[in-house]
Amino acid sequence: MWSGYKVEAFMEALPFLLLLLAFSTAYFLLSRNNKWLTRLLVSSHCLIFILGNIFSVVGSDYYVRGHWENGELIHTSIGKLLNNALLGIFACGLIAVLYSFWKFEGNKYVHLLSIPILIVAFLVLFISGMTLTKDWI
Repeated sequence: MWSGYKVEAFMEALPFLLLLLAFSTAYFLLSRNNKWLTRLLVSSHCLIFILGNIFSVVGSDYYVRGHWENGELIHTSIGKLLNNALLGIFACGLIAVLYSFWKFEGNKYVHLLSIPILIVAFLVLFISGMTLTKDWI
């Protein structure tokens, strides 16, 4: 079960995650592609961003903050690994946005949704980073 911190951190991002889910649903429903798998892949970019937030909530238990030693910041291996994994998940989401530009069949004005999608995705990345490191501003 999730601790109080995890629930609070997830609730901070929940409005943005629901917005991403709505964008993903719109892409799926407005795609005219006959192949179900292609429709799913075209609309998957928002789901990848949601997965990144869930990863940060789950990974926050394992994150170990770096420490200062002789005036130099020493990062732990697990901290680096989790940070890089989170950035990798969001990079996959950005690649999926490009894939949706390439493979989407339907009204091309739907791609205007990419502007708010990217804004919301960067907000979710920001919240996810704070969730993972437990370092909130």
